[in-house]
Amino acid sequence: LRPVVSPTGGLLRQVGKGSLANDPLDGILGVMSKDPDAATYFLDPETEGNKNDHLKYLLTERKEWPDEYFSGPGGVMDIEDTGKATGLGAAIQAAATGHEPGEKLGEAGPHTEGQARVMHNAIRYLDDEMGGDEFPEDLENLRQPMAKAMADYVSDTHIILNGEDSNYGGSGGQDSIYGSGEKSHIAVGQGSLIRVMRGIADDAPSYSLLYEAERAYSADLLAEAPAFNGDPDHGVSADWNHRGHEVGTAMGAMNGIGADVYKDKEEDKVEWAEDTAEYSAIGANGLIGEIPVVGTAGGALIDSIKYDWTKDVTDAAEEQGKQDSSENYSKGKDGTNKIMDKWGEQNGISGSGAHSTARDQANVGYSSGRAAAEAHLG
Repeated sequence: LRPVVSPTGGLLRQVGKGSLANDPLDGILGVMSKDPDAATYFLDPETEGNKNDHLKYLLTERKEWPDEYFSGPGGVMDIEDTGKATGLGAAIQAAATGHEPGEKLGEAGPHTEGQARVMHNAIRYLDDEMGGDEFPEDLENLRQPMAKAMADYVSDTHIILNGEDSNYGGSGGQDSIYGSGEKSHIAVGQGSLIRVMRGIADDAPSYSLLYEAERAYSADLLAEAPAFNGDPDHGVSADWNHRGHEVGTAMGAMNGIGADVYKDKEEDKVEWAEDTAEYSAIGANGLIGEIPVVGTAGGALIDSIKYDWTKDVTDAAEEQGKQDSSENYSKGKDGTNKIMDKWGEQNGISGSGAHSTARDQANVGYSSGRAAAEAHLG
């Protein structure tokens, strides 16, 4: 194949005596992803001196992304383009993270106002009319780049899945981002985030990346907990309880999202679950290198837990199919409890009153996270 530039600005690939032409706009967006600052400038709706609706148009108004067409001696014919919107996905990833796609990530964030606005509004536009749980056919190739970008915002998504921080607008979120300068954050609603995560999760490797990023962040959150110097038998740490509840809620929501996919896949659910396991950390495949770096203690904690968490997802799905929504959610907690238990073991606090209470709070949070996911996806 020999690349050629077409008169219309599209990319041509020589095929025998004919040529394949791609969508020119998507091609330009792909090139733009090589310069993250340029991508942010183009896609940020509030860029100084360049306020625009580019992102809104690309995600909600451009209803059809052209198929490739073949031009040759026999005439012109359409050929299905399996790479639709790949340039857009790469541009969004670059614009939202400040990293060129494929660049090795460090710690999650921090993000500029422009980067955060791109990510914040990409989620909002993908959830246009509360439809984020099902990506349009022409935008299905956004799943992996959106997952990679979202993993870089795991400290924000963790808070939003809990839905309680007023700085982020609580469970309903807010129209604009939170923070300023180099410390800017997405602040979408819990429902929008869960629905878009669900839309991403149809792709097993992308769901695994989101799940593993949350596990790693949760482990780091626990590893950084301050020591408790109160009564070892009867004392309670408000800080540990808060962290435990947050971890449980986020993990419950992630399991609820996966359970919804598993339930909807019907005859393909086993294949999806197997693919998800293959691309998890224990499977050591696929997008796992895209997980942001966590602290040494958090990394050691998550590395010590050799657990196939996909079992939690399938257990949650099977329970969800059998029970009335008003009942408590109990299945799929093993992974969350393993994180809490290993944290206790590594810090010599297992069996203490404070650790046991924090573990209980993680289980309470897990049930509320599962319930939130089902409510937003029901």
